[in-house]
Order: sequence, then C-alpha cells, then structure tokens
Amino acid sequence: MQQSHPFFDLFEAPRREELAHAMRVRNLREGTTLFEDGEVATELYLLFSGHIHLSKQDQNGRAWILAEVGPGEYFGEFGVFDGAPRSARAAVIVSSCVGVLDRECVLDAVRKSSAATALDLMTHLTRKLRTANDYYLRERIREERLAMMGRTLNMIAHDLRNPLAAISMAAECLLRSADGGENEYYGQTIVENSERIHSMIEDLMDFARGEHRLTVTSFRLKPFLDSVAETYRSRAEQCGVTLDVEAPEVEVRGDERKLRRAVQNLVSNSLQASPSGTAVKINARKRAWGYTIRVEDEAGGIPEELRQHLFDPFVTRGKTGGQGLGLAIVQSLVRAHGGSVSWEETAKGTRFRVDVPSDPES
Repeated sequence: MQQSHPFFDLFEAPRREELAHAMRVRNLREGTTLFEDGEVATELYLLFSGHIHLSKQDQNGRAWILAEVGPGEYFGEFGVFDGAPRSARAAVIVSSCVGVLDRECVLDAVRKSSAATALDLMTHLTRKLRTANDYYLRERIREERLAMMGRTLNMIAHDLRNPLAAISMAAECLLRSADGGENEYYGQTIVENSERIHSMIEDLMDFARGEHRLTVTSFRLKPFLDSVAETYRSRAEQCGVTLDVEAPEVEVRGDERKLRRAVQNLVSNSLQASPSGTAVKINARKRAWGYTIRVEDEAGGIPEELRQHLFDPFVTRGKTGGQGLGLAIVQSLVRAHGGSVSWEETAKGTRFRVDVPSDPES
C-alpha cells in the first residue's frame, strides 16, 4: 500500500520513498470527523478505501456537501500548501483507510523536487480547481433554469389547485354515501391520489425555490420501505420485474413524506429502465451517523454521456416521456435533510445510495 496511491506518482522515486516512509496509515470508522471547518491545516490525506464527505454549513446551520472523495483521491491539500485554515469539514461516510502526511513533510518533498515535478503537481491542483469552477458554473446555470421553472410552476399550480380541490370534495362526498363496497374503495383511491398530486405540486414548488420545509418525525425503516415497494408492486409485475425489500426493524428520523417521495422516484426510475426478467432491490442499513437506503437495478448501467449530469434538472435516464426532474428532486430532498445521494455501477446495472444523518434539519 505504501506507494500505491496516485498521489505518489506525482513525485520522483526518492521523494516517493520519503513520503511513503513518513505516511501514517489510519483505519477510520464511519462517523469519524477528520477535521472541522476553520481548523489549522496540518495534514494531507490520501484515501485508499472508503468514502469521505467534505461539507460546509451555511448561515442557517445547514450542512451542504461540497465534494465526495473516493479511493485513489487525496484531500486537505489547499490548507497544507497555503497555510490557511480548513474551509470545510471532512467526515467518514463509509469505514475508510487513509494515509496521513504531515504538512512539513509534504512541503519538504515539494521543495526537493524538480521543476518538472512541481509543474506536474501544479497542473494536477489546477485541474481540481477547474473542476470546482465547472461545478460552480453548472450550479449557477441550474439556479437560473430553476428560477424560470419556478415562475412557470407558480402559474400551473394556481390553475391546478381549484380543479384538484373539486375532485377531492367530490370523492369525499362519494365516501360519505358509500356502503362499504366498490364505491368506498374507488372514493378512497381518488382522495389518496388527489392528496399525492397536491404533495407533488408542493414538492415541485419547493424544488424550484431551492428550499424544503421539513417536518421531522420518527418512523420505522422497514415498514416505510415496504409501503414504498407496495406502491409499485403491481407495476413491477406488469413489467415482469421482481421487487425486493431488505431492511432492519429500526427507528429513524426524517421527513417521512419527503423521503418517501425521494425513494419512490428512485424506484420508479429503476422500474422504467429495467427489462423484463430482472430485479429491483431496495435495502437499508442503520449506521453510526444515520442510515443508508439503496435502490439497485439490473438495467445495464448509465450511458457515459449522462454520468456527469445525472442529477441535473431535465436529464432523463433510460426512459421516454417525463421532464427529467426525478433525480434532481431526489437530490434536493435528501440534501434538505443534510444528506447526500450517490450512485455506482454494479455487475448488472446501477445502485443508488441515499445517506441521511441521524438528526436531520427540521
């Protein structure tokens, strides 16, 4: 492991050996905080395995994910090189193995390196900054598009609310006069789906405004996911897709309705992309810092051209129709909880992962 990290490849052999000899290896449990925003930067970190989140709190105390660090990447370098305090918080999301290099050791290796090595290092850091700038520009463009969408949604929502209220009132009248037969079933179905449409409109409005008002409660994780699966059971059978749920009988916290919407979007997307004879799996796990929900399909993966923009608004994956807002709304709802959404390829398809902290913002 000592010299297997790509960071060492930036240096000549003598410097690589010095850095590898000076590196300390730490195995970190999930939930560990490596450093806090504003701390003095004394170390640079190399990630060999696991998953690290870099986040920053806004003026309202809400944490926002700035970057997700994976194996083969390094972080904490800017404070090491310029001596400024940390500009983000680093937390272990999945149990990780990191290499730790002291600031003076890194600076000494750079001082002893050739001009070509220094240029390679500067080029690498510049690419990281360029990536961050590209992300910022994409976010600004995204905000402008959402602002335009918000104005349109305001008009649409106003026009939809009146007929939707009339449908709900008619269905409630039908329920009051029902004798327990089919009329009661159909009336209840209309009422429930009218409420669902109203909630969807509110979620779209919140998404367009860039904010979500959470009502945080405690709920049981397995019944929650079972009910999500039950919503799509009939549709899955029609598509010839198996829908499985595996989750612990534990209590968690969050806005149950909004998290339901997020997981439903993931399941719906997976079902639409899945061919007959495959499976969609929903599973969850309680963690030290919160809980994880995964939705995995066997739909053959995500096209290369969509991967960098998968969570952007108006991007669709493996389906016809729709506005391409599903994954963007998922990310918005989960981030409102102080959590994150990520994805990875599997042998047969794609696995989406939702991480939610133990105490979401209310």
